[in-house]
Amino acid sequence: MSDNGSETPVVADVEEVQVQETEAPKGKMSVEDALKEVLKKALVHDGLARGLRECAKALDKRQAHLCVLNESCTEGEYVKLIEALCAEHKINLIKISDPKLLGEWAGLCKLDKDGIPRKVVGCSCVVVKDYGQESEALSVLLEYFQSRCLDLNDVVDHDNLADWKSSTRKSADCNLLTHALEAAKRKQD
Repeated sequence: MSDNGSETPVVADVEEVQVQETEAPKGKMSVEDALKEVLKKALVHDGLARGLRECAKALDKRQAHLCVLNESCTEGEYVKLIEALCAEHKINLIKISDPKLLGEWAGLCKLDKDGIPRKVVGCSCVVVKDYGQESEALSVLLEYFQSRCLDLNDVVDHDNLADWKSSTRKSADCNLLTHALEAAKRKQD
């Protein structure tokens, strides 16, 4: 704008560019990514139990849908208790190797201003009591448990397993089958 009040319009050349909309290829989500997302959604909906006491209570009361156990836990009795409760109540059990990663996924950390986790506390066990909402990650995780049970059913000779209680091969009996397999392997060794 000039001092005398006259305005001169500014004209700019505008080019129209057409952009093709292409969707990124939707690959199948990994089980680890699905587990991370399911744990975060459960945390938001106050559906997580963390630590031995909370997890044992939730497992014993049959409030749990899923149990995540750290396989590098040094307390043998801790691991036996959680595995036994999961087997007894037929609750899906998945093991991961890094306690810090499990602690991060379970919300046992502080986030800095950029959203990067700091001061992560290691965690040995997390139980999902409430998934929160249906998601693709939950579907991937449930498909993983079903396929794992089907794979085990194809490999196992059920007549030789003393712990196998029924002749039906339902996915609900997957944990019992898993523990029976582990017991059979220990007997062979």
